[in-house]
Amino acid sequence: MQTVTQDDIYLLYNHNKSLYVKIELLRKESPTSFSVVDTVEGNLVSGDYSEDADSDVRRTLSLVMMITDKSYTVGEFNRVWIDKYIRVYMGQKESRTKLIHWYKKGIYVIDSAETTYSAEDNSITLSCSDLVATMDGTHGGDIDATTIKIPAGSIIREAMIQTLTQLGGWGNYRVDDLGEYTCLDGIVKDYLQRR
Repeated sequence: MQTVTQDDIYLLYNHNKSLYVKIELLRKESPTSFSVVDTVEGNLVSGDYSEDADSDVRRTLSLVMMITDKSYTVGEFNRVWIDKYIRVYMGQKESRTKLIHWYKKGIYVIDSAETTYSAEDNSITLSCSDLVATMDGTHGGDIDATTIKIPAGSIIREAMIQTLTQLGGWGNYRVDDLGEYTCLDGIVKDYLQRR
């Protein structure tokens, strides 16, 4: 979690906002770690970020950014391709110091990518989904065909973690206990039955 500083508050009051985007191209090294392959920076032309609590894939992102290097064209054997993961940072330039403040927006998979490289327009367009897309069939994986047996009396949190680690191949996760505040020893007498 990021701590809000006074500089962050000053950025809110800027009348003219200069927005930037930085993308780290990532390779999945293990279930718990990514390595940075490359970094792409450019001016943000347009973008759309949404969070939907009613969807399996809760966070989606699409953006168009200006690029100055032809090596960032989209292609199967190029730097930008749908087999990469990306970590997205949104930046805003502070008008007083001219420094760009970067804010993490998460790790995504690339659903579609396109490059426009011409005399007038040098841009890359990306449409991305959060990492749930790797487990629900949206992007290169589907665990629906697998039968998952959860024994009666199991703790739901442990069953969810087992599904994430064994079937999804993920090691970093955050799964909170359901109704955790009412299922702790000392708060209610029947906490084990509630849990």
